[in-house]
Amino acid sequence: MKTITAPAHLCILVLLLVCCQQLSYAQTRGSKTEVGFAERIDNVPDSNKYIALHPSVPIGTVLKVHNTENNVSVFVRVIGQLPKVSSDPKLIVRLSPTVFEGLKVSPGRRRISVELSYVENTP
Repeated sequence: MKTITAPAHLCILVLLLVCCQQLSYAQTRGSKTEVGFAERIDNVPDSNKYIALHPSVPIGTVLKVHNTENNVSVFVRVIGQLPKVSSDPKLIVRLSPTVFEGLKVSPGRRRISVELSYVENTP
């Protein structure tokens, strides 16, 4: 069996085309960005998952969470609504302890500055 390898420049070109196509899709589907604070969720039953609570994004949405303090990003799934009991309007999301670890947050910290990105699910 003969192995065919593509030149590196061709692979890079294909990768760029795919990325541009995905970016174009995100722009036409309503890409959204939010900036504010994230807090850690305590007492998460299945703490090894990357999960989040958000006040308005539909359950099941995947968010890109960017830690603006150290430029580390992870992807999380929204599993529920963020209760509106907080008096802080800058609190935009609550994240599982595993997400805080993935974002390289110091173990004692419960709140960080983040930027959220996601594609709004519109018809």
